[in-house]
Amino acid sequence: MKKLNRSILEKILNIQIKRNFSISGICIDTRILQPGDIFVAIKGIRVDGHDYAINAYKAGASYIIASREITEEIPSERIIKVENTLISFWKLAKWYRETYNPFVIAVTGSIGKTSVKDCIASILSVREPTLSSAHSFNNHIGVPLTLTKLNSQIHYLVQEIGMNHFGEIHELSLLAKPDLAYINNVYPTHLQYMKSVPGIIKAKLEITSGLSGILWVNGDQEDLVKEAYRKYDKVKTFGLDNDADIRGVFHNDQGILEINGIGEFRIDAMAKPQASNILGGIAVVSSLGLSHDEINSGLAALSRTPGRLNMEITNDNIRIINDTYNASPYSIKLAFEVLSLPKWGSGRRIAVLGDMKELGKDSAFWHKTVGNWAKELNIDLLLVTGEEAKYYLDNWTNGTGRFFADKSDLTKTLVNIAKPNDVILFKGSRITAMEKVINGFKNSRYA
Repeated sequence: MKKLNRSILEKILNIQIKRNFSISGICIDTRILQPGDIFVAIKGIRVDGHDYAINAYKAGASYIIASREITEEIPSERIIKVENTLISFWKLAKWYRETYNPFVIAVTGSIGKTSVKDCIASILSVREPTLSSAHSFNNHIGVPLTLTKLNSQIHYLVQEIGMNHFGEIHELSLLAKPDLAYINNVYPTHLQYMKSVPGIIKAKLEITSGLSGILWVNGDQEDLVKEAYRKYDKVKTFGLDNDADIRGVFHNDQGILEINGIGEFRIDAMAKPQASNILGGIAVVSSLGLSHDEINSGLAALSRTPGRLNMEITNDNIRIINDTYNASPYSIKLAFEVLSLPKWGSGRRIAVLGDMKELGKDSAFWHKTVGNWAKELNIDLLLVTGEEAKYYLDNWTNGTGRFFADKSDLTKTLVNIAKPNDVILFKGSRITAMEKVINGFKNSRYA
């Protein structure tokens, strides 16, 4: 099997390279660069990789791909000058995809796509070497970065694909060329750019742009199913509520997912939407021929994705639900449903929320809606912080809803009022970093 070398690199980038150095891989972060890696200096929103070129050289980079002059003293034979480093990065990713040619599964959706991606990868790895996108590396940098980690041993690639603008998934699908694609669900997210749920459905279905095989979609979302059949001719469905190609029943009290034609599985799911995620993952792997035993083994090895409904019980029996990775209206509603489950006991249900971002002109409406859902689901106390968080509290009275101008005041209050047996949910959009409130709470109360 081919390995990337000087000659191939020259063809990929259509350039001539002065000297031959051994190439071990591709890297865009000097903190993890290994000797022999090509360092691609990508200019991002907050960081410009060109500023770290000298670090890459000192760490042993074979070549540095740059689009501007590097002022540091780096030998010229180490520098490959290109017009656009991101385009060059995509060209390298395309070469890896075409050269190693794994079976690619592309996963998208509004809520839960990372959990589904992890589920599918865990099960497939029982049978064959499997690569999956790290964390939520699902954008114009994360997808090509994952592709550059391919090698001749990898049989399956499970790639998460995300978006917040039209056209993004289209381009990423053409790059990844999935053999199978999966849409977990569609909810109002990124409305600042997408404007409407029908717009989000349209954007998610761009995943078919480079698709050659089956498209799996959530059969419980009728608008998504209708548009999927209209857009693409190889569609299969999974669901817990509606008729579907793969139909499941979740017995929450027992933690059992029963699937027609496949069998029963004991799953780590607190609520129905999590069971739906696992059902979708099982639908995908069963369509690839994995057995009941292989699926069970993969589920047993699956660990809960950090920052996504992780539960911790403190020494004084306070349950902390860490769902801080991100937030949108329906993901918070799901988290409320978990928070309000009777099985946690008689303690108060407390929700600690940061803002939801990228909701556009309807942001205030959605924050108010989430606040109303909290009341409907009998949340006892709502503590909020952020620029638009006050809208959560529009219908909250009698001191059960409180707004805080900053996280430190919120944290101090929570430390003082929390009682044994309380169940506390922490959630907010990624930029709000609500995990800092969890850390502050634990450090102040239990240090």
